[in-house]
This record gives sequence, C-alpha cells and structure tokens, in this order.
Amino acid sequence: MGRIKDKQIENISADKIVNLNDKNFVSDKTLNIINNFSINENGILVYNGNAIGGVPILKEIHRSFTLSPLETKYVALPVGFSKYDLRTLLLSSTGPVTIDIYDNCVNGFLVYSSCACMYKYDVINIPCEDKSGKNNVNLVISNDNIFLTCVSINIKITSLA
Repeated sequence: MGRIKDKQIENISADKIVNLNDKNFVSDKTLNIINNFSINENGILVYNGNAIGGVPILKEIHRSFTLSPLETKYVALPVGFSKYDLRTLLLSSTGPVTIDIYDNCVNGFLVYSSCACMYKYDVINIPCEDKSGKNNVNLVISNDNIFLTCVSINIKITSLA
C-alpha cells in the first residue's frame, strides 16, 4: 500500500468520501473518524475528535515587555486551544515581579501564583481551561518595584483533548 502525500490529503473532499461511502467502500465508522481529521496551520494532519485520543501539541510561548513602577498588567497569550496543561514557567526580570495565571480574563479562578522574584523556573503541571473562549493563557503580572522593570517570560504548555 502506498503512502498518501500531504497534497493528496488536501485534495480529498468530503464529497468524494461520501461518494465512496455510498458505494460501500468506506464504513460509517471509518467515515466518522476521517471527518475528525484536519490540517493545522503548520500543515500537520491532526485529529480533532476524542474517540481515539490524539497526540498532545507542545507550544512554547515567549514574551518580553516593560512594566512601569508598581504597574500591574494583564497579558493574554494566544495558544490556539482552550484546554491545556501548563507545564513550565521561566520568568526573568530586572526587578521583583509576581505572576498569576487565571482561567478567565474577567473574574477568573486563580490557577497559579508566584511570590515576588526576579528569576524563577517552575515546573507547574496544572491543567487549565480558558473559560473566556478566546484560547488564551491569562496572566496578571505585577511590578513590585519602584523602578521600571523589564520582564521576560517563557511558558510551555501542552494541549488537552
């Protein structure tokens, strides 16, 4: 049996699959599984259903910004999926800051909080769902210093089905 190339997968339309099904070439069960696949923004074939699980996607998000003295800033980091596992957090700053992660951008539930620090590497492994429906990681970062502070954060997350 030959390998199907990415371009061949893109060219298979739902109509062709239905036509095959009408001719009893494809079972209803197989058709349901095929309909749960799509090609993501990176050109990778992914399974969108939950019947056979799927492989988690690892994402690394890096952001740098400046906080004014005693400023608190809300930061929404887009991740592309609403359910995820927060894996690691790397924080580096020129002054003491605190970082909080919420499950919603407004009146959210606090899922992670750090103490004031200038450097932190934390393995957190916390499952979270963005309740706002915007597929973001919702951060609140506070500058606890009376001086301007430069902050760099790096968060690794994996998708959950």
